[in-house]
Amino acid sequence: MELKELKKHKRNIQRDINKLEQELGKAKTNHILHFLISILSLGIWVFMWLLISISTATHRAKLEKNLEINQEALMEIEDLLDDPEVIESGEVKSSSFEEIKNKLDKQEDTTPKKALLPEIENQDTGPSPWK
Repeated sequence: MELKELKKHKRNIQRDINKLEQELGKAKTNHILHFLISILSLGIWVFMWLLISISTATHRAKLEKNLEINQEALMEIEDLLDDPEVIESGEVKSSSFEEIKNKLDKQEDTTPKKALLPEIENQDTGPSPWK
């Protein structure tokens, strides 16, 4: 693998790290809001609050794991780029890069699941009366 390709992969990993950090910053449960809704609903909302909190915690754990994997891969790529043999030859051993790719493949899917919401788009509701 050429040095250019490795630098390209480094930029992609840095971009992924930035996205993960942004998403991690957004993935929080607003406990004050849920507390107020629980009071207004006479405690009925507590069950939803619990489900939302568990879901958010699970999602954050996956994001943190993926962030850690990407940071380790970035450090390994930086080590390869600093390697005198790589600098001299301009080539990277494919086995070194394959190890990094294998680590990156261990990332978990962090797409939010819509388990509690029905899939409205896929339901056939018949002809639209508005057409």
